[in-house]
Amino acid sequence: FFFQAEDGIRDFCLSRGLGDVYKRQVSLRADHSEMFHLVLRLKRIVKAANALTASLAMNEALEKIVEESCAVLDCDRASVFMVDASNEELWSKVARGSEQTIRIPMNKGIVGHVATKGEPLNILNAYQDERFNKEVDLKTNYKTNTILCVPIVEEGGRIIGVIQAINKLGGESVFTKDDEGLLTILATLAGIILRNSMNFDEQSNYYKSLRLALRTGIYLNSFFGFEKLLPAAERKLKVIMGVESGRIFLLAEAGTSLVRYNEKGEKQTFDLEGIAGHVVRKKKMKNIRNGYNHRRYNGQIDIETSMPLICLPMFHPSVNDDLMGVVEVINPKGVVGIAISKKPNISHTDYETLDFFTKQLAQAVLNNIELERLITTIRADGGRGRAKRNLTLLGGQPVDERKY
Repeated sequence: FFFQAEDGIRDFCLSRGLGDVYKRQVSLRADHSEMFHLVLRLKRIVKAANALTASLAMNEALEKIVEESCAVLDCDRASVFMVDASNEELWSKVARGSEQTIRIPMNKGIVGHVATKGEPLNILNAYQDERFNKEVDLKTNYKTNTILCVPIVEEGGRIIGVIQAINKLGGESVFTKDDEGLLTILATLAGIILRNSMNFDEQSNYYKSLRLALRTGIYLNSFFGFEKLLPAAERKLKVIMGVESGRIFLLAEAGTSLVRYNEKGEKQTFDLEGIAGHVVRKKKMKNIRNGYNHRRYNGQIDIETSMPLICLPMFHPSVNDDLMGVVEVINPKGVVGIAISKKPNISHTDYETLDFFTKQLAQAVLNNIELERLITTIRADGGRGRAKRNLTLLGGQPVDERKY
């Protein structure tokens, strides 16, 4: 009936020379239909925003972004690739329909192009685009046809990730201009949500690090002798900071050299050279953007790396400005600061954690020194006197002075 009525209207208009009026009327109705459809999709965006704001943890936020992108754009899959500036890579934990984690070089593929150039891409045929990285399809056993990819930009203009929609479904086989606009809106929302999630995760990691540092204090005080304490402290330092290299030096009693004990417990003595020696003389933290390239770098004492370095002075727990040693560790997150402001940054969380660890270590070193003095006193008086009765480790365990 509807089509018969439509045909009648068309014939009536054409018989009276009103063909242009009829065409405008048909066009207007089509525009209204498209507008109505777009409004429905925008309403879905609003609902998506409400859903996304409920996501606090990073993994949960990524899953929600993927889910809402697929629903709003009516596509088969979506992925969120996050920028890992320290490794110059993009990684994706979530791809709808796939449980695999994907890592690709920052400058490779469609997502790499969008992440480095900051411009959206709408690819009609993936395999005809030379930028398309076929390795991802091979890893996931999937065939990509159409791609819509936009950057996730946080406040300040820094690109922190990319949203990629794959294989448009429904009547249209390609992504439209409306799809581009909708995904751009989603990317803006995603930037806010992901920043909040990163802050949430950072706070969670901060409290985990503090708990670990507290346990570390107890752990370190269970070692007697610097040949055991310092290697154990270096291992804990690397775990707490999540890095592969960290070094701890004690200032020799004369104050003219630094002492380190390697993993085998072998003592190494260094002149006050390099970045570590400079921190001893200045008694101030150094935040280095590139270890190798720093003018004070000395390969004999400093960590061998082109990554950012932090070198922090270690002071006596109760005597102000009394330097006991230095802690030198790689700062992988400093790479992000270099990319933005040309300076390596250290997050408040990492600084607090490192500072707390250094204070715990200083107390453990002091306990070792005092314990050694007590043992020396016992040996001197033949095991008599109050020193023997007071000789206990931090955990209340009596020390058998015969071992020493």
